[in-house]
Amino acid sequence: MTTPTHRLLTVAEAAKRLHLSNRAIIHRIHKGQIVAAKIGAGATNAYVITEEEVDRVAQTDRPTEGGAA
Repeated sequence: MTTPTHRLLTVAEAAKRLHLSNRAIIHRIHKGQIVAAKIGAGATNAYVITEEEVDRVAQTDRPTEGGAA
């Protein structure tokens, strides 16, 4: 049995795919809206995010047709 591998993205790569700023991605990570793994110790903002998580966020953030109710 093989273990699935997940492509890991940097904050900058995730931001580009989601059309957000790096700061917005970090904010969402801190709020728990994006699941990420912190790289290193201390006050670093170095995170990696799976491609699957970015895809999930992209699907969740899609605006609904017709705009807000």
